[in-house]
Amino acid sequence: MSPLEWSFARGREAVAALGPEWRELELEHGDDQQMFQTHAFTEAFTRSATPEANARLRVLVGREAGRTVLVWPLIRRRRGPFVVLEQVGGLLAPYDDVLVCRDGAERERVSAALDFLATRSGVASIHLRGLREHAVAAGPLASRFGAPVGATLAPFVPTERFADGDAYLASLDKWTRKDLRRSIRLLESIGPLRHVVREAGAEVPLLLDQLFHWKAQWLRARGLDGRAVMSDAGRRHVTEFARLAGCGGEPRTRVSALYAGDRLVAVGLGFEYRGRHYEYLDAFDAELHRCGAGRVRLLEGIRDAIERRVRVYDLMTPATEFKELWTAEGQRVFAHALGEGVLGRVFANTYLRVARPWLKKAYNAVVVPMRRRMVRVATHSGW
Repeated sequence: MSPLEWSFARGREAVAALGPEWRELELEHGDDQQMFQTHAFTEAFTRSATPEANARLRVLVGREAGRTVLVWPLIRRRRGPFVVLEQVGGLLAPYDDVLVCRDGAERERVSAALDFLATRSGVASIHLRGLREHAVAAGPLASRFGAPVGATLAPFVPTERFADGDAYLASLDKWTRKDLRRSIRLLESIGPLRHVVREAGAEVPLLLDQLFHWKAQWLRARGLDGRAVMSDAGRRHVTEFARLAGCGGEPRTRVSALYAGDRLVAVGLGFEYRGRHYEYLDAFDAELHRCGAGRVRLLEGIRDAIERRVRVYDLMTPATEFKELWTAEGQRVFAHALGEGVLGRVFANTYLRVARPWLKKAYNAVVVPMRRRMVRVATHSGW
């Protein structure tokens, strides 16, 4: 392995200039679970973010003899009192990884990247929220980071195992099938069901606007804010990524819409990359919450993926009871924090392991119920 030369790509122009080398590395050495490490995802951020946010961008680039062999899309963020490096997109990017040339020297290159980042001043920690157990960088990163500070499961449907949608439906438990039949009957009482998928065109922005509107309603009714995706910055990033991914090539946008007659009842935003479908965001008409429009749309989306021979339908993190209805398969996903010095250890061992879980528990016990009560009062008062 030749000596590595390190640099940071900062801002929109630098990321755009890096595009050809980055995409070549994706094509030759990326895998189906590295969609959030693609050039398109970070470019969408640079195009949609404010100048101040772009200035915090730190895309680490490693070169050997002038050839790009590693790209790690990172950004500086403040987490409480700490400044950390994390994946571009933050919570909008559920899977962390490093895009690296796979020629047998991956571990050495990732370790060298960590050594280089450790020399950067002003950063308490490298924080990875979603390191998959089989990620390319999982070995070298986990060995350096030590014990995870959190863990969850990412459910997925192995769609390649099913001959057709009926075979998949038959694999679900009888109660789930019964609920689906009931939901279909209720929705068909409104009008004939029609499922369509759009990848580009004038209809896509309209469907996304409706999705965000319904999602905001759903979150407010539960006393939640969904600040990652529902903030102005998050919404701009997701919308721009959907636009770029709808221009052909990969990743590819898949906007799924379910109609009952002429009435739009549910929308889902997904992306496909190297034979893997990412079920990214979904919402449904709140007036039909008892009809199960969201679950019917999801079933139709999985059917469509099976028919097109998509290998995996990824429901992504976090694991929920709803997602577990659709599959018994899942992969473990870990949160890690690597900190140098006193601040780094306080961030990992005190803030992430102790303070943040306690604050989250207190927030869910006090703030969320209070918001729910406020929503109920406002609804009953006609505000």
